Amino acid sequence: MLGLSIEDDSEASFEASTKTAGLQKVLKQLPKIFDDDEEFYNTVLKSYKKKLKYSDFVKVFKSSEIKDAVMEVFDTNKLLQMLNEKINENNDLEDSKELQQLLKHVFASSVIKHVKEPNQLKSMFKVITENFEVLELTDLCNEAIKTGIRRLQK
Repeated sequence: MLGLSIEDDSEASFEASTKTAGLQKVLKQLPKIFDDDEEFYNTVLKSYKKKLKYSDFVKVFKSSEIKDAVMEVFDTNKLLQMLNEKINENNDLEDSKELQQLLKHVFASSVIKHVKEPNQLKSMFKVITENFEVLELTDLCNEAIKTGIRRLQK
C-alpha cells in the first residue's frame, strides 16, 4: 500500500522489535525458535565466521569442550605434529609426568626424529633412561645418532 514490500516491512519490524525487546532477549529466543533447524546454526556461523576469533570461542566454550573437539577432528599423527610445533615454538619440553606418560604410548624413536633443539633431546633422554630397558636405549641412541648425522648432511 505504501510502496513497501512485505520483505522490507518484516525486516523493519524485526529491527524495531529487536531494539525494543533488547538484543539479549532476542538472542535467547532464537534457540527456542530454531531448535531443530541445524541449517540455521550453520548459516549463523558461516555468516559470522570472518568476525569470530579464537578468543571468542575460548570465552564461550570450556577448555574440555575445545579439547574434545580437537581430539575428534585430528588423528594422533596430526596431534603429535601440533605438539611438536608447540614444543619447538616455546622450547618448553621439560621432564614432567605428562612427558613420561606420552613416552609410554609413543615410539620414542619417532619423537626423537622431530626434536630439533639439543636441550630438548637431553631432557627427553633423561626421561627415556628412566623408563626403558638397556636394549631399547641402545636402539634409541642409534636412531638419535642416525638422525643427527642426517641433519648434519643436509
